Amino acid sequence: MTMFQCMPTKVTLSASDSTSLKHKQMLYCVNGYNSFKSVEHDRILELMQTCVNFGSKYGKFSIRDVAAGRLMVRKVSGAPETIRARATERLKDPISDGTVSVLFRYVHG
Repeated sequence: MTMFQCMPTKVTLSASDSTSLKHKQMLYCVNGYNSFKSVEHDRILELMQTCVNFGSKYGKFSIRDVAAGRLMVRKVSGAPETIRARATERLKDPISDGTVSVLFRYVHG
């Protein structure tokens, strides 16, 4: 690995690469029923940056060969329970005074 690969750089994409990226972002939103705002969300940008970092480290490869599927991602360190606990804590007062009713449902399949 060279020093250049480790250093973040500011790039200007070619017009065709910029168009391709925008098209892929649009498909992510439309085909996945995601808000167009979701392409600006920090977590999706962090995921994309991780892929860029891996590409810099390992060269070009298919992400399909290494990405965890939905069943494996679901099992990551008790994430559903953590999310449920956080949401319940944030909504504690509205739940107790009856202004909010909460039902957590996990979709399997």
